[in-house]
Amino acid sequence: MPYEPVQGRLHYILEKYKLEPLGDITISFCSMANEMFSFDTEQGRFYLKNCLKNNSPERIALEIDFSQHLQTNQMPCPEVVPAANGENTVCYNGFVFLMTRVFEGSTPQWNDTLQPWHVSETMRGLGSFHRAAATFPVERDSDRIKSFQFDRQLAWLDSLELKLNSAKTKTSVKEALALLPRLRAVITEIRPEVENKLLPNCQVQMIHGDFHCFNLFFKNEKITGCCDFDFIRRDLVLFDIWWCINSIIDAFYIQKTWRDKVKNPDFQPGTEAMQAPINIAVKECITLYRQTANLTDQELAFLPLMPALLLLNNMQFFEPDNSDEECAEHVQWLTYLLDGVKQHRKQLRQAVVALLKTTADAAHD
Repeated sequence: MPYEPVQGRLHYILEKYKLEPLGDITISFCSMANEMFSFDTEQGRFYLKNCLKNNSPERIALEIDFSQHLQTNQMPCPEVVPAANGENTVCYNGFVFLMTRVFEGSTPQWNDTLQPWHVSETMRGLGSFHRAAATFPVERDSDRIKSFQFDRQLAWLDSLELKLNSAKTKTSVKEALALLPRLRAVITEIRPEVENKLLPNCQVQMIHGDFHCFNLFFKNEKITGCCDFDFIRRDLVLFDIWWCINSIIDAFYIQKTWRDKVKNPDFQPGTEAMQAPINIAVKECITLYRQTANLTDQELAFLPLMPALLLLNNMQFFEPDNSDEECAEHVQWLTYLLDGVKQHRKQLRQAVVALLKTTADAAHD
């Protein structure tokens, strides 16, 4: 009997690595970002990643070199396992596969209840990551659009508009087209402040792009390493910081504040009620981050711009070639982000002002 498609490619790839699974192979999908296989062998446990997002030789080479750089600078990352011929990857039917050894420890799941140590370890870990990444060779970078590359973002929106106009059979297209002027308006609004004030005063270096506790391994309440380098690029350190804090607000501080109420799908805490947990989250997370990395008050003052830059980053996940259902979900998501971006910036501004006042008062004591 001929192999099924998954069986066929696994047989081919494992033969290239000369690895023999001892039992079942588990397949999982990381929000469709990658196809992951995990299995045990006599040589240990391994992950095999089908690089759906970093599916180019340049991106994968950067991912491997960057993770090795982090390893040598005290930030543990998955160990890349070369194939039997010495190559770091195996190609099959247009896809690129990368093998790594499994870390000690485990990652929390999205529906897990996070503990305070998850927050402290994650924020201190982000500081350690940035400190290690800061010395990565300046000439190495990804081709991904950076959060502050507004000309490239506008060109991307122009290209998207052409695609949408040629895909009018999908019911989500009209809604997607209606978002384009709003997205361009966000760029017009924030561009002067970002280019004239933020960029001269903020750190730009290699960032993770998706750093949160669900991409970290933990054992005995300590980080054992980080993974998932699909979105690494030379970008704003503040982007990583806000991305991480934002995920912690959703996964920890909201849960801690309202407990069982969040299980109700109709639960909405309200704008005013959200201000207190946001204030606490920013204060605690920035304090933890500063235990392992430098972040001046001058740079921190620009954090309220990050919700807008995060929106402009996330819009790039919209792909009109996806199913109508997927497109509709992305339109709904982007609409939610657009509707809330001004309020999120205002809430974050209040939290940062409160924290800066605290540090200023402490300096005068």
